[in-house]
Amino acid sequence: MEPAPEVAWETLYRTLEKPLYNMAYRYVWDAAEAQDAVHEAFLALWRKRQLLRTETADRYLWVATLNAARKRRRWRRLRNFVQLDADLRGTDASPEVTVQNLQEEQQLRRAIDALPEKLRSALLLAEFSALSYEAAAGMLGIPPGTFASRRHLALKKLREMLDGEPVR
Repeated sequence: MEPAPEVAWETLYRTLEKPLYNMAYRYVWDAAEAQDAVHEAFLALWRKRQLLRTETADRYLWVATLNAARKRRRWRRLRNFVQLDADLRGTDASPEVTVQNLQEEQQLRRAIDALPEKLRSALLLAEFSALSYEAAAGMLGIPPGTFASRRHLALKKLREMLDGEPVR
């Protein structure tokens, strides 16, 4: 028996909500903004549900979430200090470990933020979308080889920024 369309859309939400949130969060570095970007993408999907198939709607969601996060990033300045979620910093860690974790997280955030938009998009899609390079490249409108090279270059630049010396 074919599942009701609402069940298929609900399953899609349950499957992709957290991965989409993770990607959006790394764009805006704000939990509420990331959640809003994901919800905005799902609302756009819901409005277009008659035009889309549930089997391919995940691609639409990745692009819509990426675009919503970009829009939110443009219109909102990043905060200087972002409190980490409790699960990222462990409640029983010593103050020194907590400060070190916070500093490392902030350093990573600054490094990702410093990447050019094209590299950041490829990196975040590659790491959080679970799409093939071909599918992710198609969403960005670039060849798969270009997508792979942008991801590679983004990782290389991150290593350079985090380690403080050029990677060869």
